Amino acid sequence: MIQIRSMRSWRWVLPALFGLLLSDMQIIAGTTRVEPSMEHEHIVKILNAAQAGDTVLFAEGTYSGAYRLENLHGGVNLPVVIRGVTSEQSIIDGDTKPGMGLQHQAFTLEGCSWIVIEQFTIKNCWTDLVQAENTSYLSLRLCDLYGGKRALFAKGRDSHHFLVEQCNWQQDERVWTHADGYSWDEVHHGIHKHYNGSLFQGSEISGGFVLRDNQIRNTFNAFRLSQINDGASDPLACTNGEIYRNTIHNTSDNVLEPEVHALNLHFYHNTMVNGHAFVSITEVQGGEIYIYGNTAISMPDSEDGWTIFKISSGRDSLNRPLYIFNNSWQVDFDMIGSPRNVWENSHIRHFNNACVSVASDSFGIYNIGDDNRFDYDCSNVPFPALLTSKGFEKKGMVADPMFRDPLAGDFILQKESPCIDKGKKAKNLILDYHGKRPDIGAYDNGALIQGLPFRYRVPDAKVPYRELPRITRMHMEDDKLSIWFSLPMDGFSLKLTDKWLKHGNQLYPLEYKALSDDLYCLTLKGKDLPAADSFGLSTMELKLSQWPKDLQGRRLSSWASEIQVSLYKDLVDEKRNP
Repeated sequence: MIQIRSMRSWRWVLPALFGLLLSDMQIIAGTTRVEPSMEHEHIVKILNAAQAGDTVLFAEGTYSGAYRLENLHGGVNLPVVIRGVTSEQSIIDGDTKPGMGLQHQAFTLEGCSWIVIEQFTIKNCWTDLVQAENTSYLSLRLCDLYGGKRALFAKGRDSHHFLVEQCNWQQDERVWTHADGYSWDEVHHGIHKHYNGSLFQGSEISGGFVLRDNQIRNTFNAFRLSQINDGASDPLACTNGEIYRNTIHNTSDNVLEPEVHALNLHFYHNTMVNGHAFVSITEVQGGEIYIYGNTAISMPDSEDGWTIFKISSGRDSLNRPLYIFNNSWQVDFDMIGSPRNVWENSHIRHFNNACVSVASDSFGIYNIGDDNRFDYDCSNVPFPALLTSKGFEKKGMVADPMFRDPLAGDFILQKESPCIDKGKKAKNLILDYHGKRPDIGAYDNGALIQGLPFRYRVPDAKVPYRELPRITRMHMEDDKLSIWFSLPMDGFSLKLTDKWLKHGNQLYPLEYKALSDDLYCLTLKGKDLPAADSFGLSTMELKLSQWPKDLQGRRLSSWASEIQVSLYKDLVDEKRNP
């Protein structure tokens, strides 16, 4: 086994090839500690000297930020980790007042790859908190984030694969309350437009992003994607994205807003509380877009809500399906807001949604496009003649869905609900359900509905990378573990790979059982496996004797994996040094 400590002479190697080489080598990783008393330039040098697998640990204290990283590369599954002790203890305070065009980011990365930034509090950094140019496989994790137009802003066609997870992001309460001159107009395009951003946003990037398990509060937008200069269509920037398990409170404009073009966008299992509009898909080309298993409520004291959906088209419209299924809404406005909100997009598949409007007598669809289908929905107000006259909602029902306690965020159906076992099966979209049919609404038998797991799709334009397979979902039931991949896998390499499940200090051997006919789902069998949160993050880890490969011979990536995954050599070390 080759051992490498200094890799500076390798920096001429292309980052992708560099990462693949490192994945087969034994790296002696190190940890370098920085202190708030250090000079700014010294910290920058330490950061840029890190090697693949190294950790730069920021000790407790307050730092000024504006750290610039250039041509810093980890390896595939061996990232450079930049970590605070905890987000409460390691604070980056840029001491910069809000404004546009400012360059005091906590971190600025240029030409970097395989970097993890985690466990910081970041505040008073403008215009963005973290900015990346021509950077790939960048993860922002476990951070408390305050202000900024965008928590993470990426640009450049060589930028791709971004993960933001388990972060708390707040902009400014006045963005939501509109106090002190923070009106919608002033934030959208006026003196406070430096708040018109998103948790993550990319400009002319090559797509690939996962935004999950974040807490977002008092922002203008939560997820405004695919920023396009001058409205020009970009077939790559908003491609192959997942947004799930986020909780979003008080959005002054839109929670989800893909712009101009989207491809293979999954928005699911998100909890939305108060917003001007929850989903805005206007003048957007492309598809498919999947919206399922989400809940949204406008609280009685909220005065800013207008619509669940803004969906319209004029010059641009979707040419692939927009799937809206198994969501639960309780609002005090129409589903579409008002007659001036023109629902004119095409290829919409709307089914199994449960909607309660507490202050309107209208379902609220006033215009409609071509090739749309509405059925198996439940609404407490009548469906409009515009739908029923076209033969839609034949299996829909006008009734109270009977959510358990929506004001407390509980959208599980009561036992007496008319929505139980009354949904559309949609086997190509709904992974699993109990009973004869799926329930209508976000929950089936008390658990969030499981839609089609994410699969990578080749974009309509050339991308500057070779996609690596990753684990996008897992499910445990009794002694069976199912794992879904983003790309079809090579069954032979999966069979040759020894597999263990690690939970705490316990190790459970896993036996290969089957690979699905489409090569995306691996079923493993174990004995006395621990209970786990089905389809959710857990404290478990998957240990492998080698990285399995997809059909193109590309190794499995640990980036954004739904379960922590690492090589078996670590397991051997743990056995030797318990």
